Amino acid sequence: MNSSAGALPLLFACGLAMAQSDEPDAGGWAFAATLDGRPIGTHRFIVRGTPSSREVESRALLRVSVLGILVYRYAVAPPALPEKDPP
Repeated sequence: MNSSAGALPLLFACGLAMAQSDEPDAGGWAFAATLDGRPIGTHRFIVRGTPSSREVESRALLRVSVLGILVYRYAVAPPALPEKDPP
């Protein structure tokens, strides 16, 4: 059975649960990335804020080595943002 088939309804349900509250919240998902069944890294999504002001952060780090030599690297991180002045 394909395990990813059950993940979509779960992600959808989590999104609905988050959208029903006006309270600030934090949540997210973390995925293990594999290549031919071998782990090569992670990809994380972090959700913050209220339904009217959501912020999603994505971070990924993938590395593929062949015979101990790094042949592929993929890294994504949000840029540093300047701090906002208080209202």
